[in-house]
Amino acid sequence: MIEALDERLERGQSLDEITIESLSDRAGVAAGSFYEYFVSKDNVFGVLIGWITHRNFVELASKLERTTHATLDEHVDDFAEAVVSTYFARPARMRALVLGVGKLGLLDIVTAERDRFAELLARTVKRYLPNSEDAELRRTFCLVADAAMGILSAECLRARPVPTEQLVEEISSVSKSIISARHAMA
Repeated sequence: MIEALDERLERGQSLDEITIESLSDRAGVAAGSFYEYFVSKDNVFGVLIGWITHRNFVELASKLERTTHATLDEHVDDFAEAVVSTYFARPARMRALVLGVGKLGLLDIVTAERDRFAELLARTVKRYLPNSEDAELRRTFCLVADAAMGILSAECLRARPVPTEQLVEEISSVSKSIISARHAMA
């Protein structure tokens, strides 16, 4: 069911256009069986949002843990590239997820993953900012992650999105501004 919903969203269908019957057909189960596992289509959507949010942050973490750079600026540039490539790999799905988080009131799921990701970012940049307190680094990278997600969320809702290279530059620039305002850039 979850994969069937994901496929429909990737093809640009809105949640309103997708029926329980079409999901059941795609999943190869009777429509009545749907209710043995889910309360509603929104329930399936909520599970999908949680799954994708977690998977995206794991993917980002993996990309960033493998990077080594001479400067914090280079590290932030890689962060921006990783964020854009992860979230804009499937723009129709991203748009549906952004709308779904608000509609279903699932910001707590996104915030929990953001906090975990900010913790990782703080650890990965500690080598560039060794004199910064851990709690301050975590707060800084919560702000950086929030700014990046805000830029991406706003962009996916635009009728004519800007090129991904511009998004990378915007996220990198905003992230560096936040970091330099809170810490001495190394």
